[in-house]
Amino acid sequence: PWLEDAGLILLVLVGGAMALMVVVVYKRSVLDSILKVVTAILPDRFGKRVSQIAHRFVDGFLFVKNPRGFIPLLALSFLTWFCYALMTYAAFYAFGLQETMGFGAAVTVLAISSIGVAVPTPGSTGSYHFFTSQTMIRLFAVPDAVALSYATVTHAAGYILSTIVGAYFLLHDHISISRAVSESEGS
Repeated sequence: PWLEDAGLILLVLVGGAMALMVVVVYKRSVLDSILKVVTAILPDRFGKRVSQIAHRFVDGFLFVKNPRGFIPLLALSFLTWFCYALMTYAAFYAFGLQETMGFGAAVTVLAISSIGVAVPTPGSTGSYHFFTSQTMIRLFAVPDAVALSYATVTHAAGYILSTIVGAYFLLHDHISISRAVSESEGS
């Protein structure tokens, strides 16, 4: 029951934030009014920076104004999350959990572990493991050692694979790490 309540609260908060984003994208004056109030209490230099960041953030949502671009983006987003859920479910087989945890459980583990990924820790180390293992232990009665092993192995597999693919493209595209860092700092 607490998970349903938390999910409902989160749905309302995210839905409200998305509605505000749509309003702000279509009516930029709303953003300017909000920023005027917020930046009034901040030092000038910091207020200008907050304003720049807010405008850049909202600019990232301009795709909403183009429905032809929005539909494919929405479809690809659902496809991406479906693939993540399949990966989460496939890993259940490695730990013999497929009999007790179905695809719905994989979606639940994915949703809650995504919160752990969003926590600002180096490489999501610790936060992913905590959210994943605790979800499996508390909601699906998976033994502690199995849940923590699942979290560790899935995190390592994803991290190592991403590193290998990233290194390949760094070499393939002849990109130096120092150039990539300097270009990202300039933008």
